[in-house]
Amino acid sequence: MEWLEAKDADLTGINLRNANLKNANFKKAILIEADLRGSDLTEADLTEADLTEAKLEGAKLEKAKLGGATLKGVDFKGVDLKDTELEGVLFKGAKLTIVQLQKAHENKADLRGVDLRDVNLKNARQGPFKNILKSEEEKVNLSGANLSGAKLNGAILTRLDQSEGKYIGVNLNGADLSNADLSNADLSGANLNDANLSNAELSNADLSNADLSGAKELTPEQVRQAKNWESATFDPEFRKELDNAEP
Repeated sequence: MEWLEAKDADLTGINLRNANLKNANFKKAILIEADLRGSDLTEADLTEADLTEAKLEGAKLEKAKLGGATLKGVDFKGVDLKDTELEGVLFKGAKLTIVQLQKAHENKADLRGVDLRDVNLKNARQGPFKNILKSEEEKVNLSGANLSGAKLNGAILTRLDQSEGKYIGVNLNGADLSNADLSNADLSGANLNDANLSNAELSNADLSNADLSGAKELTPEQVRQAKNWESATFDPEFRKELDNAEP
């Protein structure tokens, strides 16, 4: 099926598993819940295609065009995004690895709501992820992203926009969250021990049972902007300062 012509086609639920789809034209095609596992989509045109909940595990997407495509809920396990065109791609709910996320970021993809549950970013100060986590020019927008259970201890997350994101139970021990936007984020049960929260925005963030002992550059004013902070753990001295601070 190489050079398949399927522009604007409605291929909802189609089974193309392990198919040879090199150079195929799926521009603006509807591929919702399509099974593309193991398929070869090298240099395929998927511009503005709707791949919501499509199965792409193990697919080859080298040099494929995905500009403006919708990839909500897609699991990219085993997918190589090398040289893939990703500008404007909507990854909401998609499951990406560290390297894939780096590639998506470099290509100005829309990463709001990306699913990073259980991704191990421990000590992510170097390597392919550092440019995402430490941006000097603009905030990296991961608003609404799900990092529940992810390991981010030691990571640099400066200038991160993670508003409305999910950090349930995430390990952020020693992470640099200075200037991060965590407003409305779900930080319940998160480990923020020794994290740097200088100028971090915590308004309406859920701190239920979060561990903020040893948190650096944290002020009572920041904490009081959050909700459920009463059940969070703080250093004894900071707790006294917090309890005595004016509402």
